[in-house]
Amino acid sequence: MDKQPEHIMPLQLRGTKRPHPEEEGEVLHLLISLAVILWPLLSRCVSILY
Repeated sequence: MDKQPEHIMPLQLRGTKRPHPEEEGEVLHLLISLAVILWPLLSRCVSILY
């Protein structure tokens, strides 16, 4: 039981450390643009199906 926190700590540090916040912004922007492009297609498919 004593060794468990030692294994958890590096993962937490790795999770909180964000070396490239700019890349996260780019990925978010890309996902939003994809959603904007795909949403009309999805809504059209749904309207055809139902």
